[in-house]
Amino acid sequence: MTKSDIEIICKKTWLSEKEAEDYTGLGPDTLRRLRTFGTARGILPHCKIGNTIRYKKAEIDKFFSQHTVRSRIT
Repeated sequence: MTKSDIEIICKKTWLSEKEAEDYTGLGPDTLRRLRTFGTARGILPHCKIGNTIRYKKAEIDKFFSQHTVRSRIT
């Protein structure tokens, strides 16, 4: 993945599974688990038409923001 590939992905609204993997740094199995089973805070939003899955980049960002952990150590 090149810098220009990342720039292209960042300009898109909807991402393919591969683009979502590159964008998040997560593997295909992790993305599949997050969209199927999710976490205690919910599932990773996605759109499925037939066998094609797309992720809305803004929803990925929101999902990650909701799962941000802040250290309690001072």
